[in-house]
Amino acid sequence: MRSDEDSNFIGSEINQYVEKPYQELKAGKYKVNHVNSKGLVGEYLRKEGKLKTISDHVEEGAQDTNKIVAKLINEIGMKNENLDELHYKYNEKTMSLSRMLEEKDMLHHAFYEGFPPRIMRFV
Repeated sequence: MRSDEDSNFIGSEINQYVEKPYQELKAGKYKVNHVNSKGLVGEYLRKEGKLKTISDHVEEGAQDTNKIVAKLINEIGMKNENLDELHYKYNEKTMSLSRMLEEKDMLHHAFYEGFPPRIMRFV
């Protein structure tokens, strides 16, 4: 059951936030007062225990950002390795094709050298 004392306490706690301009509010400023307070606000905060300061939020955001960056760096590394492998295969195929074209030209040239010139006019 809620007593008048609890209602007054909650009302005064809310008024502390409502009456202050937004720029003056700082996360964690009332942490000790609120957690140790008697009444519904204190009970809730002790039960939940998730009150964080601004620096806690900044640090948590930085950790999340670092995790994302590390994951992206890993993905870029894997894609670079795949790209290097594809370059290697491309170069290998290009060299093989160049050799085959040279051999074809040599065989073509050798084949036509074996015919007399007057037959070559019809070929």
